[in-house]
Amino acid sequence: RPCFSNSKCGGMATHAGLAIELGITRKKSLSPQMEAILIWCQCRTREYDSVTISDFTQSWADGLAFCALIHNFFPNAFDFRSLKTASPADRKKNFELAFTTGEKFAGVPDFLTAEDMSGMVEERRIDPKMIFSYVQEVYRMCNEL
Repeated sequence: RPCFSNSKCGGMATHAGLAIELGITRKKSLSPQMEAILIWCQCRTREYDSVTISDFTQSWADGLAFCALIHNFFPNAFDFRSLKTASPADRKKNFELAFTTGEKFAGVPDFLTAEDMSGMVEERRIDPKMIFSYVQEVYRMCNEL
């Protein structure tokens, strides 16, 4: 389902107003560009009950946010409801699924790997710039679809 009532995808300029409209909490600590991408992610994943995106760190730690974001554009690529997050192996599978699906269907560069993400989660040092950079590529590649 499209997120914006007035356009097919919606550009960056509409995100602040949309955040207010949808009751999304804005992150004043982020740069305007990071905030816009965060709101875009929240908007794209709001139909997924198991996903809550509030930052560029812990929100992505179990892999479901990446999967939901990719699944939003390619709903037939995999069964989102079958995904699990109980173990580190489950999380790594989620990262792999999201990253390989994004690359295969939208050409999203795979500079962030399942190994990278798993390592960052295990060592509790999730790099928000890496997650933002990847999500920004998803925005770039998928927002035109």
